[in-house]
Amino acid sequence: MAEWLGTKKPMKLTLILSMRHKDHAIEVAQKLEELGHEVKVPMDSIKELKEKEVLDEPTMIRIHQWLVYSWIDRAIPWADAVLIINKGHPEQESYIGANTWAEFGAAVSHRKRIYSLYEYGKQEELSALKIPIVGGIEALGQHFTA
Repeated sequence: MAEWLGTKKPMKLTLILSMRHKDHAIEVAQKLEELGHEVKVPMDSIKELKEKEVLDEPTMIRIHQWLVYSWIDRAIPWADAVLIINKGHPEQESYIGANTWAEFGAAVSHRKRIYSLYEYGKQEELSALKIPIVGGIEALGQHFTA
């Protein structure tokens, strides 16, 4: 059993992030899995397809749209909660791009619990909804106890 901000049970967590944070998200997912949780992390499949240069641009756009929509349609409803992984540099606020906002909107629409791993600066929507801040990967153990 693990505790997530007061709930003593294993959680199904979907990580939402910009692909620039993918490596860090995998590290976070591994930590959460060690604590007994199920975790979904988006894959950067479109990048791999672009590198192979076998499809034309209109086809790539359609595939990318399908990947985004299918991820949101599967990963958000499945989760008990979502965790925003995006991390800014010390001199800037956390970057939240279009895909992350779409995932965030789906989580709000599905009434999922939403948490942010890091401070989110002046992101008015997150501030207005009082999204709890975990405090970084080092603090996961404080929120997820065996």
